[in-house]
Formats: sequence, C-alpha cells, structure tokens
Amino acid sequence: MEVKRNVDIDILDFAYDLYQKHSSDYLTYIFRGIFSSNLTGRVLNLTESNVEQINETSKIKKRVFSLLVESLQNITKHQAVKDPDDINNLGCFIIQRIDSIYYFTSGNLIKEDEIDHLESKLKKVNSLEGDKLKSYYKEILLGGKFSEKGGAGLGLIDMARKSGHKLIYRFQPIIPNLSYFYLQTKLPADQDPETVPSPPNPLESAIELSKLLETAQLQILYHGFINQENVRQLVTMAEVNISHGEEHLTKKRVFHIIVELLQNVANHGAREGNEKEGKLGIFLLGKNKSTFSLIAGNKVTADQADYLKETIDRVNNYSEDELDEQYEKVLVKEDDGDSIGAGLGLIDMRIKTKNKLEYKIFKMNKEYFFYVVKVQL
Repeated sequence: MEVKRNVDIDILDFAYDLYQKHSSDYLTYIFRGIFSSNLTGRVLNLTESNVEQINETSKIKKRVFSLLVESLQNITKHQAVKDPDDINNLGCFIIQRIDSIYYFTSGNLIKEDEIDHLESKLKKVNSLEGDKLKSYYKEILLGGKFSEKGGAGLGLIDMARKSGHKLIYRFQPIIPNLSYFYLQTKLPADQDPETVPSPPNPLESAIELSKLLETAQLQILYHGFINQENVRQLVTMAEVNISHGEEHLTKKRVFHIIVELLQNVANHGAREGNEKEGKLGIFLLGKNKSTFSLIAGNKVTADQADYLKETIDRVNNYSEDELDEQYEKVLVKEDDGDSIGAGLGLIDMRIKTKNKLEYKIFKMNKEYFFYVVKVQL
C-alpha cells in the first residue's frame, strides 16, 4: 500500500492537533529516514534527557535504553532500502510514554522471502515466558547460529525478556517482493502495571501516527521537554536527515533556524508547575524536494500571545533594509541588558530565510494559548 502525499495539509493546524492528541504524553518522538548505527547514540541522548526529568527508577531507565537500542538495531539489521528518496523506503522509529507505559515501535522495509523466517522467530519468542525464555536465549547464544544480519533472534528474545511482554508485529505489503515490517514492545514504568490502562490498540495508533507524518512529508516529530540540552540533541538528529548532497550554506541555515525556534520555546514557553526543567513543546521537520519546513509550538500565556502576534506581524512587514536596521537596534538593546526583548530571533529568522514567518495562535482554555510558527527555506 503506497502512502499518498497530501499537499493541502495546513501544517500549523496539523501541529496543534498533534500537540492536543499527545498532550498527556510525557514523550512522543518519531524519526523517519535511513537508519545507521551512529543514529542510536543521538536518540539515546535525547531520550535520556526526558527520562531524567520524569524521575524514573534506575531499573526502568536501564530497560528503556536497552529496548531503545534493540529497536533501532532491529531496523538497521533488517531494512531493505531501494531508493532513499522514496517515502515508502524510509524506516521509522517511535518512542512514546503514554500514562506510565513506554512504547517502542520500529518499522522498515523487508524482502518478502525473509518474512517466513522472521515470523517463525517472533512466534517462537512469543510462545515462551520467564525461565523458558531465558533458557532459549542461552541455547541460541551457545549454539552460535548467526546470520549475516546478526544474532539469530537474540535481540527479539532480549526485547521480550526486558519488557516482560509479548512482541506485537505486523507485515504490510508495499510493492511486489517488499513489505513493511512493524514491531512494537511495551515497558510499564509503574510498579503495578495492572493498574495502568493500555490504549486499545497501541500498534495501530503508532502506525497511524507514522502515516500521518508521511502524508505531511515530515521526517521528525518531537513532543516533550525542550531545554538547552534537547535543543542540541534535536539539531544533531536533524543533521542525520539532511542529505550529504545539500550545500554547506543550506545545512548551516537549517541548523541555525532550528536553534532559534527551539530556544524560543525553551526561553519563553509557559511553565507549568509539574515541569522541573524545560518547557513542553512540539517540533517538526519536513522536506519537500529542496525545501525545508521547520515548525515549533508551545503553550503561552495571554500576555505572551499578544506580544508574539504584535511582534511577528511587525517583523513580517519589515522590508529587507528595515530588517537589517532593526536587527542592529535590538542587538544593541540586548547588549545593554534590556530584558524586554523585541524579537531578535524572529528578525534573524526572516533575514536568514528571506521568507515571512507563518504562525497561528490557538486558544486552549482561559489560561493558555498555543503558539505555533513555521519557517520555510
């Protein structure tokens, strides 16, 4: 089944809808692209920052990182990439923390002639529990039956052992001789997992979320805490999705805009009482041919919403000469310690992109609004 791209999507409405649907999630992160071993460390660092802020036990932290690594390695071992520019060829990785349960979902192309062998491994693993699963792990390890793609199912066994749950999977035909392989496992962080309700169909929900990103031509979705450390990690994640063929100047501008957008969230988003460090926000990165779309959104107070609307409208109306002039004026004010600020980052983004800033402000309730801005270059 081929995913159709919808060029009519209003990406600002789309971002707000995603934020609302996942507002109760402590973490939702999706990466779509070609996976390699150097990606694992970057995803680990980003996840670690969020897990630290949630105050998980050391036991849960270790299991989260172990399952994350196994999920990513599963993609790199089994992905069958034909054309990196075809959206159906992109692998995907999703990590979510819904209520008190972590969900790890991976997806990648697989050759049809590999499905039976892989499914037999999955069925075998799911048929075992506890000590029997542990014994099977030792049997495979000592047997030394390894294929060119790795450890004869050791990763699958380890995922089942670490999570304590069955592996959920699906093979979905894409084109002749190729299917898309989805694999999901879950890890309850609560001491009593029976008290934590699970979503009706978490794998279906994750697949739907991935397809929404495909339709909107997005490669990265991040919903979680945004602070200075996460800004750095998200920039490095974006770097993976920017082709080596891009001009150096384009890469530099993209990275610069990401930093400006996310620092705006980290510094000026509304802070709620249960947030220890950083602000909850959303970040999306998309690419259509040679055009990059960068979107960020977060909660703001009524006063912040009024200020942002007035400032962006003013910045969008500046001519090129006025932008340069205002940039110098605001820079001098900040150097003089003026804490009021006058949209230096917004002016800088307009100068760097030579495009007007697209934005919307949605009323969430009596106390908060949601501000989302898109920058295209």
